[in-house]
Amino acid sequence: HVHEVVDLLTDKVGAVRETAKKALPRMGPASGKYVAALVAHPEAHVRALAVQVLGSLHGSGKDEAATFLGHRDAQVRAAAMAALGAIGSLAQEYAGAVSVALDDKYGPGGQQRRWQERLEACRALGRMGAGAVSQAPKLATCLRDREADVRIAAVDSLAQLLVTDDKRWHDSCLAAVSDTADIQNI
Repeated sequence: HVHEVVDLLTDKVGAVRETAKKALPRMGPASGKYVAALVAHPEAHVRALAVQVLGSLHGSGKDEAATFLGHRDAQVRAAAMAALGAIGSLAQEYAGAVSVALDDKYGPGGQQRRWQERLEACRALGRMGAGAVSQAPKLATCLRDREADVRIAAVDSLAQLLVTDDKRWHDSCLAAVSDTADIQNI
């Protein structure tokens, strides 16, 4: 019956969706693969619910959520990053794949594109913890992003990555930040 409860995340009635959201974590990890499929749902509120539920399933569904990192729709890619971020350190093996969204910031004519993806990538990397420290240099490049929300997420995520007992990780994050020019202008 897990699949039927997951389907209730798409119900028209908000109270039904909320009840399903609360029930799924109690139903165990078997729901992860079904919930992850909703990361690609056409409705934003359903994608958001899927992200929230995946964050409460102790890593279940992470592999399925990660398959959407290469989806053709930018909103689905952003939702996949948000889901992996909600899963946190249990999804740290996907830190490199998430950081790909931090590349290719500029479109034709120098216009910025994909800022929502960069925003979710920054947030996810910070939530992944120590396993994402190797991505600190890429994350630090977002300290100069045109979008204020992306800069804020980059600062928050770098701060999260600095909170560790391992001096190597700490030094890696500090080096990434200090290598970033114009940090005082943020």
